[in-house]
Parts: sequence; structure tokens; C-alpha cells
Amino acid sequence: MDLNVNHLSNVEKEIEIIFSEQEVNENIMESLNHLSKTANIKGFRKGKIPLYVVKQFYGKSVREEAEKYFISTGFRDVI
Repeated sequence: MDLNVNHLSNVEKEIEIIFSEQEVNENIMESLNHLSKTANIKGFRKGKIPLYVVKQFYGKSVREEAEKYFISTGFRDVI
């Protein structure tokens, strides 16, 4: 994670938080793997759901959760 703080004025600051693609992908894959073991999807036994099926069902929500996680982590580190 890289942090850049630009001082625009005495009051205004611009914050740039950069996470590596590897960090983001690891977080997403960890969440998907956890879901593949715990999710209930019709037609599959619990814990036996292929990763591609989990991505189809939960991919968008996992990405949104990852965004929220990295935004909150970045702001917490900046503060």
C-alpha cells in the first residue's frame, strides 16, 4: 500500500491510496474460497461448490466488499 498526501492548502488535503493488484486479488480470492466452503447453493453440497460457480453467484458482492475493506483500511492508516 502506498500513501500520498498532497497539501492543497492549510485546510485542504488530497489523499491518494494505492493498493497493489496482488493485495486486492488475494483478498477477493480469500473471500471466494471462504464462500465456497460455507455457501448454500442449490445443486451443490455445502463445502463442495466450485470456485467458478461461487464467482457467478457472489462475484459482484465480493468485489464491493473488497472495495469497502480497502477504502476503510486506507483511511484508517492515513488518519
